[in-house]
Amino acid sequence: MDRPTPPPPDTPSPRYPVLDALRIVAMLDIVSIHITKPGQYLFWGMGLPVFIIVAVALSVRKPELPTWADLPGAARKRATRILVPWLIWTVFFGLNRLLWAGLDPEKSVGGLFYPWMIPSGTSIHLWFLPFIFVAELAVIGAMHPLRRVPTGVVIAGALALGVGAVLLTGHVYDLKSATYGPLAMDSEDYAERAALYGWMVRKSWLFGTASVCFGVALGRTLSLTGSATPRRLFLGVALGMFGLYFLWAGGHGRVDGHAIWQWWRQCFALLLVAIAVQYVGGTPPWLMRIAVLTMGIYILHGWVNSRLGTLLGLLYDLPVWQIIWPIGSVMHHRFGKLAVVWLLTATLVALLRRTRAKHVL
Repeated sequence: MDRPTPPPPDTPSPRYPVLDALRIVAMLDIVSIHITKPGQYLFWGMGLPVFIIVAVALSVRKPELPTWADLPGAARKRATRILVPWLIWTVFFGLNRLLWAGLDPEKSVGGLFYPWMIPSGTSIHLWFLPFIFVAELAVIGAMHPLRRVPTGVVIAGALALGVGAVLLTGHVYDLKSATYGPLAMDSEDYAERAALYGWMVRKSWLFGTASVCFGVALGRTLSLTGSATPRRLFLGVALGMFGLYFLWAGGHGRVDGHAIWQWWRQCFALLLVAIAVQYVGGTPPWLMRIAVLTMGIYILHGWVNSRLGTLLGLLYDLPVWQIIWPIGSVMHHRFGKLAVVWLLTATLVALLRRTRAKHVL
């Protein structure tokens, strides 16, 4: 894949408006798995890999690869954008745990915190923030030695590493399922809960490695801004990789176990992102106003869901319930609950972004 003539340095990078819409859809997928019981994805698990692929791709999409000299500045910028919010919300959710422990005499403070909260956070979903911080800096550092390597080779190498990461993830999941499968976070045994929490963090980081590799491949494809041909070729590759799922899921080939499910999630997400970047243009203001809420929705949707459940539980036996009962009925429906929680969380985040809290959302 030859590199077209790069644009002048002051030319702004193209914008891909469908990516902004895809972020909104991806967040709905993530919220759905977290708030439904049993957890069910809304769009077949594409949400998390979409976010990682897009985040990494946008960090390496400029024609000139970053150098090691760029690392300190990148670290400071990303620390402000990612680590500061992570620290603040880690404190928030830690205090939240302490508050509810104080209201329950059967719970001890020590039993609410686990060693793997140190690198991940006091709520399991916060793992994504330190992960993407480390991932983006690792990618920037890895790009320096590749400055003289043809872009097509970098893209092919990143795709190959992504495939290897998918297969490795499936293999590790298969090995560990017998160990961690029987464990539960509501167990009375602290060691069991701590072990499961640690495994959930480690498995999440492992899952994200394939998305990081695919993000590098996409980002370097987007760096070839002279024509749409590289993006179209990338779409064809993504479509071919996605099609392999149906071959392997049908029992053909040597890929089986968890690797098939991992392949579906990663390659489905890659295909959706590859489709989204085919369209270049401005993002409508109304769409951008919703898209900027995604990080805040990710951070707060679980908390809103818990508080809403508590509130409805308290109101259940009161006369006022006869007035609001349709809400209770909606909350028992998978899509209804998702709509209510997403809308309430989006509203809360929009209000908070009018305050100084916007810097951590």
